[in-house]
Amino acid sequence: MEKLEIKSSNLNFLLKVFLAAFFIFFSSYIVLELEWQEGQFVYYFFKTKIYYGQYNKIVFPIYYWGFLGLICLMSIRLDPLKNIKEHFGECLRVGFYFHIFLLLITKSEETLFDFTLTPLLFKPPKYSFFYEQFFFFLVFTSYFFFVAQRMKVLGNLSKLEKIKIPDVIACFSLLVVPFFVEDKITLLGYMVLGFGLNLLVKYFSNFKLLQACRQNFIVKNFPIIAVIALSVFYRMWYARYFASMGDKAIGIGADGPAYFQSALAFSEWNLRDVDFWHSPLYTLYLGFFLFLFGKDVSTVFYCQALVGACAPVIIYLAVKNLWGNRIGFLSGVLVALSHLCIHYSIVINRASPLTVIFPLIFLVYLKLRKESTCLPLILMGLLLSSSFYIGPESLLALLGVLILIAFRKGMRSLRKIIGWGKWISLGILIVVVPINLISFLANDRFILFGRDSSSSSLSSSTFIYSGSSSALKMKEMGFEPVSNVGSSVKVFFERPLEISGLLIGKLMDEIPGFLFDPGGRFLMPLHLTLDSFYGANLQFYIYFLSSLGFIIFLKDKNIVWSDKTLILNLMILYVLFSSLVIMGTFRFRAVLTPISMIFIAIALSNIFAKQKILFEAERKEHSNIIKNFEPVFLKLGLVLFFVGMFAITSKYFQNVSKTHETLELTRWKTFKKEIVETDILTINSNVFIHYDFKKIDLSNKSDFKFFAKVCRDLMPGKKPYYRVFFDGEFIGASKEIPAGCSEIKETFKPKYSKGIIGMVAFVSDDGKLEDPIPFLIKETKGKGETVMVPVVQNLDNFKNDDLKNFNHLFLKYSRGLIKISKPQIRFNS
Repeated sequence: MEKLEIKSSNLNFLLKVFLAAFFIFFSSYIVLELEWQEGQFVYYFFKTKIYYGQYNKIVFPIYYWGFLGLICLMSIRLDPLKNIKEHFGECLRVGFYFHIFLLLITKSEETLFDFTLTPLLFKPPKYSFFYEQFFFFLVFTSYFFFVAQRMKVLGNLSKLEKIKIPDVIACFSLLVVPFFVEDKITLLGYMVLGFGLNLLVKYFSNFKLLQACRQNFIVKNFPIIAVIALSVFYRMWYARYFASMGDKAIGIGADGPAYFQSALAFSEWNLRDVDFWHSPLYTLYLGFFLFLFGKDVSTVFYCQALVGACAPVIIYLAVKNLWGNRIGFLSGVLVALSHLCIHYSIVINRASPLTVIFPLIFLVYLKLRKESTCLPLILMGLLLSSSFYIGPESLLALLGVLILIAFRKGMRSLRKIIGWGKWISLGILIVVVPINLISFLANDRFILFGRDSSSSSLSSSTFIYSGSSSALKMKEMGFEPVSNVGSSVKVFFERPLEISGLLIGKLMDEIPGFLFDPGGRFLMPLHLTLDSFYGANLQFYIYFLSSLGFIIFLKDKNIVWSDKTLILNLMILYVLFSSLVIMGTFRFRAVLTPISMIFIAIALSNIFAKQKILFEAERKEHSNIIKNFEPVFLKLGLVLFFVGMFAITSKYFQNVSKTHETLELTRWKTFKKEIVETDILTINSNVFIHYDFKKIDLSNKSDFKFFAKVCRDLMPGKKPYYRVFFDGEFIGASKEIPAGCSEIKETFKPKYSKGIIGMVAFVSDDGKLEDPIPFLIKETKGKGETVMVPVVQNLDNFKNDDLKNFNHLFLKYSRGLIKISKPQIRFNS
């Protein structure tokens, strides 16, 4: 019987190994070949323009998770777990980590050195290349550190039945590197580094050292210090980027020029030039900064950055109060990294202060829940009135907050209502009275609703911004509450059912824009760039985790109903008003992003950040292992650490080493009616550039290589091709242009000391092209000489309807644009 039991456990283990290996190789094929290389997605959320906004590009990894679910179901009988929920939780955690690892292996390199896909018309933020490389460094090292921790179960092969299939999957994922990774040396370096760090952590995780660390001030206060540091760093980095663009940056935010001009007028107290339609309280707020620190646009960016850096800290304090330090810390970090929060902490837009005011309302409400002293009540009134005067779309949500406060403090006692009401009213008056007096001094008019609607021609059109058929029909019926409240109320009571149905139709048209609009496209710290393969997959996880966290939040019995209602009120009423009345876009959604980050933090904490609690026997065993192998852990860990760092950094030193000379070429040129410089290669078009080797002795040079970088937006299915030609002759074969950014590398042998390099992007089934033919073009600059340029023609003659359809999709969903960098020619001396 004993031998039969051993054989049974061995057979179970072999089945686990088979299932794990099958999953690793098949899932790698799904992600790296089927989805990444071929662009075959089960479901893909396309980008669609809707006035100010555009939908996200989201890839739903159905193949991957469906296959993992099948493997988990098959392995239930093999893993000795009584709790099936725990089994699937383990598979979920390992599957998530492995999928992120596979996504980043593609490294479509959205940001290359001094060159990026987004923004299309501006240079990337300074140091963004190093930021991206550091991001990869952290993720890959963390993944191999996670695998090293999982591999400790293999040290006890005498108890095969205790080895679970998620552990086997984690161990077998190491095989991806030699089989599927092109840059094997760097990934092996990350692997060695992760294993080395795991050993060092084991060495330094002794009880005495941990106790000493807990008493250290920095360690004790690490969460709040980390949240502040990350928040300030990203916002000041982004503010510097905006400041470097000068006056161009004013127009990045909607109505930015109008806000800035009014702020300048306020700073000089020139009230006649203030635009009282465009949120005068916000422009007064900006004018205060300009008056104190100088009338330069960079003043606005840096001051808003410092104010915006408070939002993650406020969220950390509020969430810590409800869910504890771990979820509070995760929420604060996510808000600090959120691209929408960062963008709207800097950009000149009235949403900027609201990203701080809404979290403050949340925090002050929690304070009032415990004690209703006069200062919190005054502050609440001040926040509510400021929020309404800066963004009237928050009206319903603010009324909901007032009702919640009233119920919380006790509606039965009129004295209590009057008591807290007078202090909140005082806070409201602190905001309302000064801005109305200023408006009266300037225009002899009060602005009791936050802005002077008589001075704007836009008020009548905001209700139909999106062009929704429901909105247009309501306007024809005379229902347009933004421009005419009185007549709209009359129409509603005359035809309540019809108007209600149309309002729901308008909401359905516009709510996707509020929920899925990606927001600022300039810097995306949380998931780098949206229009990349891994960016689109990570977008899925962001929305999935926020939805899952929302469900967990609703089911959490430890949170009292009033706190839950506050968060739901802030979200739902704000979304309804924004979408129904003025059409929601990302500038409105940015206000609620900190709350979305809370839901993501809740999901992460409940699924991915759960720590295994060691029982006393396991803790003693762990302590004995550390004690017996302390010197080994330290020495081997240090060796692996330095070997890994050397392997990783050697690649970058090799790239910048001076083993070759570089001929810098001018920018690309294209032509329609005349020759113009460009860094955009449109689909089915030619670009060219002049090269000149006259000052170079070609006989002493070798290994000539042509380099350029290309970037394009993500879209599923086929890929466009490119081909490079020197002096009318193609070099190399046609190659596909992957999503994101990549490098063009072509080896050639120059025949002449002076000539023309051309490049073409085209749609094709097989990558075949007709040879270039000479084309006479007259230069518009310089001497106006006629230049003969080789040109590939007949690019728009599609051989079949599939190619014609792909060309149409590329024009629609990738804007028909491919960004191309200034090229280089390298050669060995």
